[in-house]
Amino acid sequence: EEGGSGSNNKPADDGEAKKPPPTHKPNFGLSGALAKDTGGGGNVYKGVVLKFQEPPEARSPNTLWRFYVFKGKEMIETLHISKQSAYLCGRNKDICDIYMAHPSLSGQHAVLQYR
Repeated sequence: EEGGSGSNNKPADDGEAKKPPPTHKPNFGLSGALAKDTGGGGNVYKGVVLKFQEPPEARSPNTLWRFYVFKGKEMIETLHISKQSAYLCGRNKDICDIYMAHPSLSGQHAVLQYR
């Protein structure tokens, strides 16, 4: 037989240092976890999955609240925000209660929630 006894023993390491396991860097990318459908029919409004779900203790306010919208020193609009328990603010005109057209805002940017 050529090559020895036929055993497949690997040669011993000649002092090679073992490499530590690879470390993973933090991943701050979008996971989509907020938009996932969490149960039943999910939190869908007008065909759009909402990133917000009202808590069980949500209530409409007893006080009459208003937003005064200004552009510069001029008052543009008055929004009465005490008719429902939550208001969604953002750039998505189809689903937001309070539309905001600034380019730095997201489609579903913020929620004003009463409890």
